[in-house]
Amino acid sequence: MAIWQIPFFILPEESLRDYPFIDDEGLFDDSPYWLERNVTKSFFNHISSFLPQGESWSEQVIVYGNDQSHDVQIYLDVPNQKIISVSLRIDFTRDYHSLIENIIAFCINNKLTIISAENLNKVPLNIEAIISLINNSSQVKKYNMLREQ
Repeated sequence: MAIWQIPFFILPEESLRDYPFIDDEGLFDDSPYWLERNVTKSFFNHISSFLPQGESWSEQVIVYGNDQSHDVQIYLDVPNQKIISVSLRIDFTRDYHSLIENIIAFCINNKLTIISAENLNKVPLNIEAIISLINNSSQVKKYNMLREQ
């Protein structure tokens, strides 16, 4: 992840009853939420209407966007092509308002939710809340501090 990106997880809304799942190493693992839902990669085809499919470094990962800017990364369990993880990274040095509006609409229409990777809190699906979260994130603060040096 680049210093100018803010990371998020995208999860099925109904799967949050056991949230958050922390693995044996103390890290957040979103695969149980997706495996429970049994979703295939075609579920995310609509994302290409607002974020073009990009280059992937692995057959296990579908990338929409660019890994140096805004992107959605969809991780697959290769043998059965089921989704095991979905992440979103927003480049806060570029215009991201339209992207957020499209992601929010996609999430609402597909009963998905957004989780902040910084604190694992559920993010309200409205543009003002997400912009505020980005502007107040530790990532933006670090970036601004480095720019001032």
